[in-house]
Amino acid sequence: MTHTKKNANPSPAPPEPLPAPTAPVVVEKIGFLHKVIRFLARAFSEKGEPSSARILSGWLSVSSMALIWFIVRHAFYMNDFAKLEVWIGGLPAIIYALAAFAISPFGLAKISSIWNKDKDKDGEGKG
Repeated sequence: MTHTKKNANPSPAPPEPLPAPTAPVVVEKIGFLHKVIRFLARAFSEKGEPSSARILSGWLSVSSMALIWFIVRHAFYMNDFAKLEVWIGGLPAIIYALAAFAISPFGLAKISSIWNKDKDKDGEGKG
């Protein structure tokens, strides 16, 4: 049998755990990320199926924007007016060409799907 003093303090209570992050903040952040991922999944798919043409068009758009940015940045630091005129003079044509290049995979996929639909309507596409 152990003896204790009458007025001895019992063992201190364990400290309370730190509060967890508030649920609405965490859910809001996860909800936003989920919405962004869902948007991107829908943007790069065709009727729920992944679309390589859309993914390729997206990549070509980003790389075309990077090239245009490089051209503008390069022209910004030029000191020779004749060279600057050449770089900037052709910029609209370059932008139009890159825009056509960037959307070409998606456009070709759409055109080919239209031709395939016409074959199916005529009965030629069915074996």
